[in-house]
Amino acid sequence: MKHTTLYYLMLVPAAVSAATAQASDTAIEKLITKNGLKNSKVMSMYKSGQLVVTVKTPHKIILTNRKNISVDADAQTAMYWYRAMSTKEYILFDKTAFTHIPCAQSDKHFCGIAPSYSYVAKYLSNAKPGIVVAFGTAEPGWLLKDFTGQHQCQIKAEGGGTYGLGPTGTSASCDLMYRKQGLGKVFNQWLGPDKKIDVTISSVLLTIK
Repeated sequence: MKHTTLYYLMLVPAAVSAATAQASDTAIEKLITKNGLKNSKVMSMYKSGQLVVTVKTPHKIILTNRKNISVDADAQTAMYWYRAMSTKEYILFDKTAFTHIPCAQSDKHFCGIAPSYSYVAKYLSNAKPGIVVAFGTAEPGWLLKDFTGQHQCQIKAEGGGTYGLGPTGTSASCDLMYRKQGLGKVFNQWLGPDKKIDVTISSVLLTIK
């Protein structure tokens, strides 16, 4: 009887812990849904354990990619470029299976990307929740070599170096080829059939409303 009781007492903490974790997971999934991201990659990445809770306050929860794709670099060394998307913009991007950034060819949009995660993440807040999307390139400095080295596109200093993919962005400073195509179209082609850039989620800021 003593052995049975001891075994039971050993199991209880584990069962309570598992139940607590399950309840916590359910609460986060409900919050993801409440933020309008039920059928998105955010939900599937959270359920698979790729996104984990790293910040929890009374007003927000931040989910971060387990692979820690959230680094600060400059354009000369960057392999990752980031964009902070509002929830609305992200949902549109998610629906394209990450093959077409909507603002890249939308009127009156700068549509910036930068290699410093912390700089980009500042664009999200409790009042403006959303997702930081990471664009992975083939090697350090790859995007700078193409945009500026080969096509003379002028880069801004902010955030380690910023390019505007939208119509009001960087295209006007580029050579004739990229000026005519537009950086947004060039970049979107690399996300689609050409697949020169990999896309993933770096972090998610969810508001507790």
